[in-house]
Amino acid sequence: SQIQRLNHKLHFIRELFQNVDDSFNHRANVSEPTVVWIIAKEELVVLSNESGFTCNDILSLCDIGNSSKKHSIYIGSKGIGFKSVFQITDRPEIHSNNFHICFDYSKYGPLGYVMPESIPFDRDKINKYIEYVNPYLPTQWSTIFVFPFKKQVKSALMSEIFHCINENIIIFLNNLRCCLVLNIESNQTNLFRKQVDCNKITVKTNNVE
Repeated sequence: SQIQRLNHKLHFIRELFQNVDDSFNHRANVSEPTVVWIIAKEELVVLSNESGFTCNDILSLCDIGNSSKKHSIYIGSKGIGFKSVFQITDRPEIHSNNFHICFDYSKYGPLGYVMPESIPFDRDKINKYIEYVNPYLPTQWSTIFVFPFKKQVKSALMSEIFHCINENIIIFLNNLRCCLVLNIESNQTNLFRKQVDCNKITVKTNNVE
């Protein structure tokens, strides 16, 4: 059914959250590990203040059988977590640590191996998205994902992504402390902040417990 297909596509949300959460294992000095989801008409943009991608990270995304994740502290699906984004996009982009690449599924996907391609960084476009974020989180973003929606799933996904991301996701992650979700088409915003104190976990939604 259409609902079942949509639920399958939304599986990428959990996988991407876990991959972003894992990335903070290497950056303990971040005061508030944060991820931002910006839902636009044509694409989804995800921002993170983690330390950024390495060469090994990029290589691990190319082969479904490999991953730079080696230890049990990681909770994401090793090697295949990021691949779940192909459920909603045919050409994901990554901009991180001077890496500006895309993975074009139409060229390599059927072979099971997706080669990264260097692409220009549209700074003006990203800065326009960041302007929506600044009133809530004036933070420097080191990693940016851009996921142009597949045409056949675009209209249904915009609303579903926003409502699917809630406090129940962030509460079970190891490192993330803040998540902002913006649907700029419907002018909807949710801000989740997690506090861990004396083994007690509290999540505030839009600054309300």
